[in-house]
Amino acid sequence: MFWHLAHMKDLDVKIYYYDPGSLGRMFDPGYGNAVAWDVDLLGGTQSVILPNLLRGGRVNQFRQLNPGVIGAFFRERFDAVFVSGYISPSNWLVLACSRLFKSKLFYQSDTNILDVRRKRSALLKRAARSLALGLFLAGVDKFLVAGDKNRESYIEFGVGVKRLAWCPLPVDMNRYETARNDPDLPSRLAELRQKYQIPAEARVVAFCGKLIGIKRPQDLIEALRLLNRNNVYALLIGSGELEAALRQSLRAQDRVRVTGFVNQSQIPCHMLLADLAVMPSEWDPHPLVTTEFAMCGLPVVVSHFCGVWGAHDILRPGENGFVYPCGDIQELAARIACLLDDDLLRQKFGARSLELSREQSAEHAAKVVAALLQQI
Repeated sequence: MFWHLAHMKDLDVKIYYYDPGSLGRMFDPGYGNAVAWDVDLLGGTQSVILPNLLRGGRVNQFRQLNPGVIGAFFRERFDAVFVSGYISPSNWLVLACSRLFKSKLFYQSDTNILDVRRKRSALLKRAARSLALGLFLAGVDKFLVAGDKNRESYIEFGVGVKRLAWCPLPVDMNRYETARNDPDLPSRLAELRQKYQIPAEARVVAFCGKLIGIKRPQDLIEALRLLNRNNVYALLIGSGELEAALRQSLRAQDRVRVTGFVNQSQIPCHMLLADLAVMPSEWDPHPLVTTEFAMCGLPVVVSHFCGVWGAHDILRPGENGFVYPCGDIQELAARIACLLDDDLLRQKFGARSLELSREQSAEHAAKVVAALLQQI
């Protein structure tokens, strides 16, 4: 999104990062490694990584305190600034400076109403966090709304609809288009099937993400055990703290393949190996992997706790996928079977996924932001 904004006429775009994250080989506890992503995230933009006073060895939004934010406001006198989320201390610096220098503040996050309501049932710590979020949101000029559940959360916090604008959480669609149209794709997929010992005629149900408790990858394994079909395999794309336990839990008859860590440049081809995708998370505000699977032209089945479904989101129930009650293995298995047994429905859903994904691209998001900037 930043790249597309930086290449638009009449816009002077500068990007400031609070810490290097994976670029600086910081440890990511979710993946369990410090491997840098192998795609260029900074090229073609005016960007700088600001010195971080609280930087540790791990990726952590709470440990981002960058006084350079203040200097940037003094030098640049921005017409508008964009922040993602409110947790970082440096985002509070941005909020204060935007009020002081009268810069418009654009805000985007993956907060969704499902998470807001769940936190409200917890104790004082959750209440304090909700209060902090409310205070931050009061200083925002325009909210970039990622989907229906995201929109409902802002309304729950008293944000007026005039301050809301539909804008997707951006995904680089070019990488997925390139992978889909690669003339060598059939041979690449054949190599992956050979690598993971998946027969050529077998159907593949994919999960992609960190192998951690809240994402419930084991639910897909249990669903396929319930189906008990010799020609259906699960492909778990990712690594994390559950990886060793998941591998040890597999039975001899299980048709489950765990890839381990796969870097960004190889993700699209792995996803394209699948016939459909599943996101069984018990907490996932707006999993971008749903959009990425849609960009591969796949139907997706998500748990009702994944905040990606609704009339204005990437997952439209009954159009390009299904929503099922989180933890209901029988219902998950039934939804998977429905898509595997109906080729026409699966193809229809996949085509609709591809169509909807075009409104989730980084280029589309940049156009939305540019249009908002023109209104200042």
